[in-house]
Amino acid sequence: MTDSHASEAKMSSTFRVGKRWTCTMTADLAAWPSPVGCEWSPDLPRRLKQHELQDYRRGRDAFAAELALHLGGPALVVEPGSNATRLTVAAGLETAGAA
Repeated sequence: MTDSHASEAKMSSTFRVGKRWTCTMTADLAAWPSPVGCEWSPDLPRRLKQHELQDYRRGRDAFAAELALHLGGPALVVEPGSNATRLTVAAGLETAGAA
C-alpha cells in the first residue's frame, strides 16, 4: 500500500518492499531541483530478491510520476547496473540498454 502526502514545501510517499521493509521517498519542493531522499525501515536492505526489487521499482516509479505531475514536467529515473543502465520516464515508458 502506498501512503502519499504533498504540501507546498515537501512531497513524500511510503510503500512496502516485500514483507520486511518499507521505503519512504521524499522531495523538497522548496529547494527543487534537489536529490530525492530515500529512507528504509527497519534498516537498509543489503540485497533485494527479484520480487522485492520489482516492489521497489514500482513504488519509486509511482513517486516519480506523482512528482512529475506536481512539478508539471517529465521525470527521469536512471538506475545504473553492472552491465546495463535502466531508464524510467515518469509516464511509465521504460527502456534498458548498455551504458
